[in-house]
Amino acid sequence: MNKIIFANNPLDRSSNLRSDKEWQSSSISDKNTCFVLFNSGKPLIRVSREPGKNSKIYLAHFNKVEKYLDKSYTVFLGRLETKIITQLIRVAKKRLFRSLNLMRVNSLT
Repeated sequence: MNKIIFANNPLDRSSNLRSDKEWQSSSISDKNTCFVLFNSGKPLIRVSREPGKNSKIYLAHFNKVEKYLDKSYTVFLGRLETKIITQLIRVAKKRLFRSLNLMRVNSLT
């Protein structure tokens, strides 16, 4: 049986933003945007070097995928709000997640 990659994920699908083309364009290069890279329908994973530790889906930022964006397409997956506590100051930080299909990219160099 195949695993459903995004089952039970905590992402807010943000349906109100999906049709906002201006927001979609500006969010691609946002510093809080993370890209999940796909090739042939499978996500790129970061394999754990420690025995018994689970591998994780690799998350890339804009500077790592910028050169592939014109050869691929992205799909907005959703938003995740995380709380960061620094020196007793509470800051809400929203991370944006997009998928990037690399099937059309011949070389990842």
